[in-house]
Amino acid sequence: MLNHRGLYGNINHKITSEVRVLKKYIKHAIFILIIIILFLGVYFNLPTKTSSSGVQYFGWWADEYMISDLSYRQNYSVESPFLNGVTMESTLEKGEFRQAYKRYIKNETFLIEEYRQYDGNITAHRYVYALLDKVLPISNFNTLRLFNIINSLLMAIMVAIILMWIGKKTNHIIAFGLAILLAFFAPHFAMFGRSIYWVAWLVLMPMVVSIFVVEGKYLKQKNRYFIVGLLALITCLVKQLCYFEYITTVAVAMAIPYIYYFVENKCEIKEALKIMLSLICGFLVSFVLSMIIIIIMTYIEIGEVAKSIDYVVHHIFLRTSMEYGMNVGEVSDSTSLNVVQVLSRLKKMPAFSIKNSSIYQSEVIYITGAFSILSFSLCIKKSWNMRSKTVPFLVTTWISVLAPLSWIILSTPHVSVHGQNSSFFWFVPFLILAMALIMWVSFLVIEHFIRSLRN
Repeated sequence: MLNHRGLYGNINHKITSEVRVLKKYIKHAIFILIIIILFLGVYFNLPTKTSSSGVQYFGWWADEYMISDLSYRQNYSVESPFLNGVTMESTLEKGEFRQAYKRYIKNETFLIEEYRQYDGNITAHRYVYALLDKVLPISNFNTLRLFNIINSLLMAIMVAIILMWIGKKTNHIIAFGLAILLAFFAPHFAMFGRSIYWVAWLVLMPMVVSIFVVEGKYLKQKNRYFIVGLLALITCLVKQLCYFEYITTVAVAMAIPYIYYFVENKCEIKEALKIMLSLICGFLVSFVLSMIIIIIMTYIEIGEVAKSIDYVVHHIFLRTSMEYGMNVGEVSDSTSLNVVQVLSRLKKMPAFSIKNSSIYQSEVIYITGAFSILSFSLCIKKSWNMRSKTVPFLVTTWISVLAPLSWIILSTPHVSVHGQNSSFFWFVPFLILAMALIMWVSFLVIEHFIRSLRN
């Protein structure tokens, strides 16, 4: 006799499996599409074409260091462990814009006496560039283009992973909308991504790894504290081997997925503190190791341990000193600004722009505050059934504002001198989460209103 219950059960199971597979394919397709959109936005710096904001050749002065080092390696023997570069000041004095770039693509170089060692950072990524430059059978022009493509693509992948994580917590329509917003209408986000000096994807990598730890259920394993600390150490060390700037921004961003996890799963305070302590220890050890590495490099150059330590400590912490930038004429006045004055400057930079209209960073904060109050008022209602998803997002969004603020407070002179650079770090990840919160709360309110009308 035919078992109808078993037959229907098998059919339902098959349909459920097919739906699950279809959803998986759709999710992968959205992920790939987001990567493509972000890559195009970053590589072609599209917001400079859709708005009057942004900088076409942002970071060229920093990229000049990397390019001139490549040129040096092609023409002279390397004797110093530090980058051999031609400074922006020396080229601008001659009225030359992007001179290292222009000479490099023409297979020309500077005189050896025009070079100096740049010892402000380890700049380990120059070794990767030098290796690719040596082994690839392509022109210098195409070599630089390849470096831009690699950095733009890695930036797109990192941001896409963050957006897909946000999409998982909200919905993937929001993730897709954020990708469009960042790629086409966020000038201070897109212009940063293709720089071969700033390698912006490295700033996001620790946060991305944190997402994999949280979503991969590693926090349920016995050795979870070791895993959290080790991955924090490795990812932060890789970033700091390139440059020390914005280390506190990276550290706070790295903690955001863990904080979301704690709130979402209502973790015990003791357990959350242990995980956060592991994260902090990994970060601190990475900083100490990077300091030791640059001290060793300086010792090779100077030959005295005490002098090497003093020199490195002075130059690392110079970024927090009023002395930073005092000798650079056009920015020397900026070093005297206090935190409030620097914040006042930064908030006037556009977060998102289209044509001649802009939403400034301060306005995004105000709008986020309004939507936060709205979401809080909904959460205290007994009829609101999305409290478990709204509260974690609300908490992490406002904690994430500490990422840019921490560096502004710690290194005010550096931020005041490099204002355009610092505008990017509002996206790591505060502005991304803020816009996601605004979209998510809007979606929930509309859905709640439609449901109430039906009832």
